[in-house]
Amino acid sequence: MKKVMLGAAALMIGAIGFAQTPVTDSSGGGSTNTADLAQEEATLPGAPATANRNRTIQGGTDNIVEVGQVGTRQSVYTRQVNGSGTGGNDARVMQTGLVTPGVSGERNMAEVLQDGTTNDSDIDQNGDRNNAVSHQGQNDDGSVSNRSYIRQGANGAQKAERNAAAAYQDGNRNQSRIIQTFDKNSAWTMQNGDDNKSRINQNAAPNGTFGHRALVTQIGDANQADIDQNSGAGAENEAEIHQLGNGNIGQQTQTTDVAAGPNQGNDALINQGDDSRWDNSALKGSIYASLEAVQNDGGPSNGDNSFNGIAIQNQGGSLNVAESHQFGADAPQGSNFSEQLQGMNDATSRNNDAYIVQNAYGNVAGGNNYAYQAQDGDNNKAGISQRNNGHQAAQMQDGNDNETYSTQRGAGHRVNTNQWGDDNHSTTAQSGSMNVSLVNQTDGQSSIVEQGLAVPNPNSSNSAHIYQAGPGGGMDPGMSFGSNAAPGALPNLGALNLSPL
Repeated sequence: MKKVMLGAAALMIGAIGFAQTPVTDSSGGGSTNTADLAQEEATLPGAPATANRNRTIQGGTDNIVEVGQVGTRQSVYTRQVNGSGTGGNDARVMQTGLVTPGVSGERNMAEVLQDGTTNDSDIDQNGDRNNAVSHQGQNDDGSVSNRSYIRQGANGAQKAERNAAAAYQDGNRNQSRIIQTFDKNSAWTMQNGDDNKSRINQNAAPNGTFGHRALVTQIGDANQADIDQNSGAGAENEAEIHQLGNGNIGQQTQTTDVAAGPNQGNDALINQGDDSRWDNSALKGSIYASLEAVQNDGGPSNGDNSFNGIAIQNQGGSLNVAESHQFGADAPQGSNFSEQLQGMNDATSRNNDAYIVQNAYGNVAGGNNYAYQAQDGDNNKAGISQRNNGHQAAQMQDGNDNETYSTQRGAGHRVNTNQWGDDNHSTTAQSGSMNVSLVNQTDGQSSIVEQGLAVPNPNSSNSAHIYQAGPGGGMDPGMSFGSNAAPGALPNLGALNLSPL
């Protein structure tokens, strides 16, 4: 697959705040870029005269650099140069310090750049408004097995707010992990290659609470991405995963406290085979205009190829929005799996929206995808849109005043809708032949099923089965296609086990 840099990368690097400036590498390693770092300026803008500054450049392999700084407005720039060689370099940066009572190290900057393979980068920052950037394997010519670890706010006694972290890895079998605690932090990971792993963990602790942002972009095959915004009492988190390629896995976990912020709720987006971001998404919170009145689910051409993808989203609490987009496929056997869970086992959960689109924009080879949505609580909405052949969809809603929509265009589709609670409504449309629709409802709701309504040539061999029972009537256990479990959730990446220095 051709390796390209998405616009999201430039957007996030800009947010990190490193204004790039060319610098000559005195070790003979050529030209590189830094950002208001180290000894390129006598002092950083507004920095006290006692601010620490360090610049280290090493050539060759198996080098070690370790920098520790205590204070405010410090800077570290570390460059380990080995071109496309074996690498094997280690870099570790620690910035912290209670400079004055109640003030932990603030506005520090750290940047690590490593060429080659099997490098380790470890950046630890305690305090507020810090920036950390790690670049590894920058030549895209065989860089493999690099590991990057950034932690901001490692000590619970330290402040850890409004920090920004970015990790860029080029090549295959790389690992990146970013951990941020407290609130209002931003994290971005960009991986260009195959068999890479990325994990971002953001914990909104009670202090200022709500509002982390995380973005993972992966270009290549068999990559894994995990964003966990699940701990603490926060809300208003945003998580985005964009994967271009085949056999990729994306997983997002979010929990919200509805009393945490004025906007409440979390947003989650997974794109596999397309690079549209929240800012460009017309779907956010709208369920794509209720699946375009539950029939016309066409749209623009799909993005890059994408098959055998897995997208899993799990949101706790209320007022959440989840979107999963899986665009296209290279071959009929290249099926995608998407699962969305909202407010599970939470009687207080409400007002959540979930949307899945699989090959809706017309790849003629696309098919055999599976979409599953489950919502607990009241006033939730769910929508699924699938196009071409052999898709399966399942929707489960338990609560009151819920709605569900589903559209399938093509042949050989199956959809199963199950609703418990009062005043529910289900709408299903299937265009094409040999489709099957199952609707199972209890406690006073309504259902609309439309099949084979193509004009001017109606389709045939469709079947619809609807079971409705009054309050306490129970569900018909026979109204199901059976289980279709996820092919495996993303494993916990855990610690990266960086080489000790």
